[in-house]
Amino acid sequence: MNKQIEQVTEFRKRFNLPINSGRNSNHLLHHNLIREEFYEMISSLNLIDLSDAIIDQMYLLFGYAIDLGIADKLESMFDEIHASNMSKLDTNGNPIYRQDGKVMKGENYFKPNLEKILKQ
Repeated sequence: MNKQIEQVTEFRKRFNLPINSGRNSNHLLHHNLIREEFYEMISSLNLIDLSDAIIDQMYLLFGYAIDLGIADKLESMFDEIHASNMSKLDTNGNPIYRQDGKVMKGENYFKPNLEKILKQ
C-alpha cells in the first residue's frame, strides 16, 4: 500500500493538489469524483473497463486520504477493519449470511477502533 500512496502523492504534488489539508479538504470534489468512478464501475460491461474503474476509485481514495493527512495510517486502519470483519464469525467459527449473501455480524463481532489509530 505504501508504494501506491507514494505514487498518488507524486501525482498530487506534480498537479499542485492539496496534501495534508485536513479539514480544509475539498470534500465535495472528492465525493463527486469517487461517485463518477463508482457509476463508471457499475456500468462497466467488460473486465477491462471494470478493472479501470476499480483502480481509479482506489487512486481517488488514496488521494483523499493524502489530502486529509491520514494516508500514513491507512495500513493500520485496514488491519483494524480486517480484524473486525474476521470477528463476524459465529461462535463455531462459521460465517453468517443474509439471504442476499451479505456477511452478517456474529456475537463475537467487535467494532474497529479507528479513533485509537488516528490519535497515534
